[in-house]
Amino acid sequence: MRTVTLKSIIHYVAKAFGIDVQAGDYDDQLVSSIIAFIEPRVREGWEWGPWPELLPCQRRQYRNTWSSGTTYAAADEIYYNDNYYYSLQAANVNKNPETETAWWVLVADVDDDEYVFDKYVELDQSWEDTPIGEVFSVSAKNPRKSDFPGYYEWTLSPNGIEPSSLAGNRVYVLFRYRPPEFTSTEWDATVAYAIGDLVYYDTTGQCYKATQAGTNQNPATETDYWELQPVPFVISNFVKYAAYADKLLEDGQKDAAQRKENQAYQHLANAWDVVEAQQGQQKRAGVKNYY
Repeated sequence: MRTVTLKSIIHYVAKAFGIDVQAGDYDDQLVSSIIAFIEPRVREGWEWGPWPELLPCQRRQYRNTWSSGTTYAAADEIYYNDNYYYSLQAANVNKNPETETAWWVLVADVDDDEYVFDKYVELDQSWEDTPIGEVFSVSAKNPRKSDFPGYYEWTLSPNGIEPSSLAGNRVYVLFRYRPPEFTSTEWDATVAYAIGDLVYYDTTGQCYKATQAGTNQNPATETDYWELQPVPFVISNFVKYAAYADKLLEDGQKDAAQRKENQAYQHLANAWDVVEAQQGQQKRAGVKNYY
């Protein structure tokens, strides 16, 4: 994904208000207020259309893969060699599901009238790096590589994505990445961060979210501890103009704010036209016009 720095958006808005950013003539309060406008505008642009860079297609399974080092309880379900197994006993550890039939049984062969294996793809699968945002399709084959992907009916439930009973043991899910989150709180090497904490790192001009607990782990280099919160290049002009419009409105400049708002949406429409022309996205997005 092509990105721009969060700092570049902040500087654009600050300079538009006549602030000399090279001299550092802005304070933390101003930065915080600008970021507060940027985050919802990034989300809006992010969800405005099916931007190809933001739509991965991944093959997902319904349960975690069996691990020889994990102790399973009775009735636990696992995935192994493209099949799903049901644990018959507690303290089930290092028992191969294919050969240890006293410990495991195929879910299709569970001898329990009330048991039904529930096919679902959790939106946050602990064994996958990418959480699922908005879902576009569920299919038997990758729709980006197959002319006949075999789309399945699906619904969302508290468990996640529930494909139709016709779905196989794994499915392809086309979805949107979740939008980034931002903060003006600067990273501090002395702070013990927890999973999900957000920091701003001025050296790179970017925000990062903690993926595991840690102290003195540099956000720019320690990628096992931090995940970049990106501003996609494709919507960056929209975000600049829209955040500036919001700042103008806060300043009471309604007419100027409306002009910048209109320009922001024009940038968004122009970006989509480029995507259609250069990346072959022939299906028109269901988008809103504001001008």
